Amino acid sequence: MEKWILEKWVRKLEDVVKAYNLKIEGGALLARFLNPDGYGEYAVVEGGFRQMADDVEARLRRDRYVVIAGPRGAGKSTFLAWLLWNRLRPDAVIPLRISLDDERRHYLLDVVMQYPNALVLYDPSPPVAFDEWEFEQVAAPVLEDLKFLEEVSEIASVIAAVPSEVAPGEIALKYGVVFDARARSSRPRS
Repeated sequence: MEKWILEKWVRKLEDVVKAYNLKIEGGALLARFLNPDGYGEYAVVEGGFRQMADDVEARLRRDRYVVIAGPRGAGKSTFLAWLLWNRLRPDAVIPLRISLDDERRHYLLDVVMQYPNALVLYDPSPPVAFDEWEFEQVAAPVLEDLKFLEEVSEIASVIAAVPSEVAPGEIALKYGVVFDARARSSRPRS
């Protein structure tokens, strides 16, 4: 595979974290939020993430594939950025934020063959979440992507974060961790 294709797909951890509207200052993650005075930067609260991070790491070691499902706006993407930065620290990340057509699937397989230690991060619902009417349009492709990523996990580790509304079925039941931002805890699904 040509080098420019690899560079297009594989990212450094810092670049992935910044794509989540977070920045790194003094080794800590800061999130940008709109407040009455404009945008402010706040430290990402990590206390509630620790137990869930333990659950995700254990599943990742065991299955190499984890699906984090939770309501829109619950903080799944922020948790992923925190997990990557504070716990997993992969050398390379392959971030995926859009559905995978056949060509992208082909490229992804080529990339993970060359970077088997990279972490594939699938997050089709970044902080700007889907509108209600879009769920019907995105549910089927997301479920197809999750099934495809299950195959990819035989080569590389995969973490997917999807709204619970589009993650029903056997994959979420088999590999899922339910995210509840209010409790900042997780309940592994068996």
